[in-house]
Amino acid sequence: MSEAAASAKHPGGDIRRIGIIGAGQMGRGIAHVCALAGLDVVLSDANAAALAQARDTIGSNLSRQVARGRIKEEDKTAALGRITIGGAV
Repeated sequence: MSEAAASAKHPGGDIRRIGIIGAGQMGRGIAHVCALAGLDVVLSDANAAALAQARDTIGSNLSRQVARGRIKEEDKTAALGRITIGGAV
């Protein structure tokens, strides 16, 4: 687990999974960063099209990071595997 994820603590213990309601620009950005940090993410939205677009956008942004040498391909694959797309909220 990354240092950022390891240091994410609250009074009840370590944070390992987060839920995000809303798959717009902010929600998908939060999901991207948290998944890269090693957290499991559940991304939900009432609009199925927004969820599909969020998944595609996160994948594209991660691919761009790989192309620029900021992350490795296996980091991208692992981050995408940590994101679960939920249904309507």
